[in-house]
Amino acid sequence: MKLLLSSAGLVSEEVKKEFRKEIKSLKTKKLCLICYEMKEGFREWLEEKEEEFRVISPDIELIILNLSEDVKVDEIPESDVYYVSGGNTFYILSRMKEFGIDKFLQNEIGKNKFYFGVSAGSIIAGQDIERFASVCGDANDVKLKDCKGFELIPFDIIPHYVADQETEVMKYYNENDNPVVALTDKQAVLITDEEMEIIGPENEGLLLD
Repeated sequence: MKLLLSSAGLVSEEVKKEFRKEIKSLKTKKLCLICYEMKEGFREWLEEKEEEFRVISPDIELIILNLSEDVKVDEIPESDVYYVSGGNTFYILSRMKEFGIDKFLQNEIGKNKFYFGVSAGSIIAGQDIERFASVCGDANDVKLKDCKGFELIPFDIIPHYVADQETEVMKYYNENDNPVVALTDKQAVLITDEEMEIIGPENEGLLLD
């Protein structure tokens, strides 16, 4: 298992460096970008992401999986990297469950495929997203009932953490009795079968165990 779970994507040089290292280690470089049309300018956003990936490695072959469209899970091209972008966590997870993408990704990760999460894409790797609304501000407008995440990590990730949220995050931690990794936008957490490592400035986030 190899997960790189970020708060804001390829923002900091440290996260970019780790991502580039993982990409470089791959024999083939098919990257599946999982996203949805969350706002106007979606095509322009895709062009920006493609350029961002090209800077990381010109060999990346980009595959777009748009959750705003119907998806047949048996037609998803097998990739080397699955990059799950941010947005409303409940919507993303609901669409994944609707089409069976959650099970597909869990199976791919089990085959040691590289998973990169951004914000919501990081949150869904955890245990349960229902309790996140209080700290992440996402509304369950889709009325998702099964809010279980991929259950790949034994802690909750809280993205976009800033220092003045410490009291709020401590309250969340005490109420839910589960380890918490609160990441600033310059950080990510690398999880492998052997270890967990914070990528980026170590003194900016909040680790509660």
